[in-house]
Amino acid sequence: MASEGFMSLPGELRNAVYDHLLFPESDTLSMRACNSNKDIVNSIMRSPIFRVSKEIRIEALSRLLSTKRIDINTKTMVALFRYVGELANENVVDLSVIISNSSDMHLWKVSRGHDFCLAQLSALRNLKRLELRHSFRQGPLVDILDLRLRDLKRDLEARGEVKVKIAERP
Repeated sequence: MASEGFMSLPGELRNAVYDHLLFPESDTLSMRACNSNKDIVNSIMRSPIFRVSKEIRIEALSRLLSTKRIDINTKTMVALFRYVGELANENVVDLSVIISNSSDMHLWKVSRGHDFCLAQLSALRNLKRLELRHSFRQGPLVDILDLRLRDLKRDLEARGEVKVKIAERP
């Protein structure tokens, strides 16, 4: 019943409430070591607003994903996108991903055919800014990763308003 009253407020007021409740101290949402749905919930969905109703949870999560720069590692990206599904495709605007170790390379399927990470990034319809960072220096898998990241950059930038940066971490 409380959610019905809240949902009757204009969207601008609800957004102001979400902005006040959901990490107001930072424009960046940093997530690491989130490998499961429980980790995702404990990391970004701690606010009681997420427990009011399914409708409010979806709206609040959509607002969070669309207004924060999301800074994550590969494993967390996979877990987040699997957990939130279509909400990520519709709402993620600014994303920074760190590819930090060989198990991350496996998730990018550098040595195999199916590319979950690349396909997921390509599916982000409202993406405006993407930064991909890795710390690998050389080797055939790194060459393949670099080639795939450059292809992704070309494809995303061809859509128009997407800025993609690929950088090695120092």
